[in-house]
Amino acid sequence: MSRPPRDVNPERAIVNVLLLLSQRIDKPCPTRDELMAQTGYQQRALRPFLQMLQDQGLIEIESRALKRANLKRMRVAGGRWTGWTKRKGKRAAPVVPSYE
Repeated sequence: MSRPPRDVNPERAIVNVLLLLSQRIDKPCPTRDELMAQTGYQQRALRPFLQMLQDQGLIEIESRALKRANLKRMRVAGGRWTGWTKRKGKRAAPVVPSYE
């Protein structure tokens, strides 16, 4: 049995994501848990929500698949990038240099 979906205010979630990204410039990209906490979306709804923001031109997402790790960075459209996703633990992804 699954949990019922949370009541999420989409306008507030959009503002929270844009604010979070503007505060994380040159710092590691927000993790999935941080994005879920800021938006109120559950894990299964978070990726479609972020894709919708990208399709509307509000944010940009860049991804790289490296050995065992999917790195991402995000930015408000036309703004400065956050750092790449930072991972902890034994399987931490290598630091990827910026090409800007």
